[in-house]
Amino acid sequence: MRLILRHDLRAAPFGAPHSALYKAAIDQSIWADKVGFHTIMTHEHHCEDGYIPSPLVLAAAIAGATRQARIEIRIALLPLYDPIRMAEDWAVLDLISEGRADVVVAVGYRRYEFALFGVDYDTRGQRMDEAIAIIKQAWTGEPFEYRGQTVQITPRPYRQPRPPIYFGGNSKAAARRAAREGDGFFPPPNSTLIDFYQQECRRLGKTPGPDGRMDHNGNIAFVAEDPAAAWDEVGRYLLYQHNAYAVFAVEAMSRSTEAQATFPFKPATTRQELADLRTYLIVSPDEAVRMAKESGVMVLQPLAGGIPPDLARKSLDLVERKVLPALG
Repeated sequence: MRLILRHDLRAAPFGAPHSALYKAAIDQSIWADKVGFHTIMTHEHHCEDGYIPSPLVLAAAIAGATRQARIEIRIALLPLYDPIRMAEDWAVLDLISEGRADVVVAVGYRRYEFALFGVDYDTRGQRMDEAIAIIKQAWTGEPFEYRGQTVQITPRPYRQPRPPIYFGGNSKAAARRAAREGDGFFPPPNSTLIDFYQQECRRLGKTPGPDGRMDHNGNIAFVAEDPAAAWDEVGRYLLYQHNAYAVFAVEAMSRSTEAQATFPFKPATTRQELADLRTYLIVSPDEAVRMAKESGVMVLQPLAGGIPPDLARKSLDLVERKVLPALG
């Protein structure tokens, strides 16, 4: 059974303030670690609603507050980073977490984010390939030539010879890059590219790495004794978050015909429409247990859309009292 706590910490204008959400994310991570969750997952985007812009900082804070759970950044937009700085920060994160923190990198698809950092959107694939090569070289701890000078990057990561490098994305180019340069491929939900990635790995004589397909099952935002009443309490936060992702979907689909068939976020105008789409679920404890047993995974998103931490705590308390004991 794989238990995942997910945070992206974006907040609706009527949601909890980010000062409360970030504190709650750490507190909830400590709770998840204590009760036996396998993974605490964070993300990266640059948005006006506070979607986590510095995932390595948050991951390091979670690593320092926990002892057992794995931590996963899914994703970090690698072309927006200086590769030497990323190699250093990633190595420090690996040391702080003692190898418990993994990073999934991707090229990105939102032009706004590239303009924000003054990075040419059309060179993102080239920047990605260059950054991966530099990071791998930096992690050897040996001197190498970089921008006309000899550099040596220390400390080396906790894991040797290096931490795994996982790739995200929703295109054949991303799948090829993952097969060629990476250790696993994590496309969006419903992607048709995992088989393609595995074929590419075999063509290159490599064993396919993890693909994360299970992690999209059992996607539960809230657990409540009375799900209908809970929709009245937290439905507006989930509707906000869903539609914020739907805006991303428009950008993704305008860039890629592959994304058009797989991106799950279609705009919703009512809570009932959102419930029918099943991107965010509110379920009873019994339903949560049934879903987890059927899929082998349970993903909780208790702060989705800026849900106030006190409301989120009610859901997690119910999970601890009624769901986890039933899952053993």
